[in-house]
Amino acid sequence: MAGARELDARARGKPIVRNRRGLILDLRQCVIVRVRSQSEESKLLKVLLPVDGSPSAINATRKLIDTLGWYRESPAIELCTVHLPLPKVPNMGQFVSKEMVQKYYADESEAMLKPSRDLLDAAGIACTVHRLVGPIAETIVERARQSGVDMIYMGTRGMSALANMAMGSVTTRVLHLAHIPVVLIH
Repeated sequence: MAGARELDARARGKPIVRNRRGLILDLRQCVIVRVRSQSEESKLLKVLLPVDGSPSAINATRKLIDTLGWYRESPAIELCTVHLPLPKVPNMGQFVSKEMVQKYYADESEAMLKPSRDLLDAAGIACTVHRLVGPIAETIVERARQSGVDMIYMGTRGMSALANMAMGSVTTRVLHLAHIPVVLIH
């Protein structure tokens, strides 16, 4: 009897399928729910976007926003800024408290993040924000390693080739230290 129903439904062009128990189901009446497993969740592309508030960092943010449509699923974006540590000065604690130093880092980091964060917010793109202190290139690469990101997407500061050779740059250092793809936007 079930076989006759199946043939009858196929003849009328209904989408049908047999479930595990042998029952015939009309797929137009079923709701299919796909639950993402943790292994699939970890397969989501993750991008680290280090910014410093410069025009180059803003261009990199704009370009990242423009290219998000290229991906089947929008990548997870980690926005970070790195502030160089204050120099160690003898007896600095007598004049400047730890709270003052932390407030300084927070204010400076917020100023560096604001332009890129505003662009991402305006585009409706969620991101995770990290405010870090340390040597810039090394801290960016370490953040990428800790977060398990798939790529670093960053701007170049626009140094001339001569200045880059003489002083080096954060971008060049990140390229040498990173073991993942680094996308550079000028």
